[in-house]
Amino acid sequence: MTSATSAGYTPVSLPIPEDVLKGVGEAIVRKAKEVAADRGATDVEIQIVDGSPADCILQAAEFEQADMIIMGSRGLGKLGGLLMGSVSHKVSHLSTCTCVTVK
Repeated sequence: MTSATSAGYTPVSLPIPEDVLKGVGEAIVRKAKEVAADRGATDVEIQIVDGSPADCILQAAEFEQADMIIMGSRGLGKLGGLLMGSVSHKVSHLSTCTCVTVK
């Protein structure tokens, strides 16, 4: 199999307009809030922030004086997570409150 670069093609990165990214983010969190409500959650707040995911989670937990952070595990596996970093790993090690990671 020939890769695009070895065939003489160069991948081009196209910038996505900020308003498009914001719209997609809002649609995702709106749907997540609906799913949470359908499953019995009654006090759900959403925020869309820009920055390092782990740092944003830690800042939000500190601001909200959270007792617990619950997050999903998804990623690159043990080796990839070790080399590239992992949001859940970083949050669990730097957080001052309990962290639960679920599959």
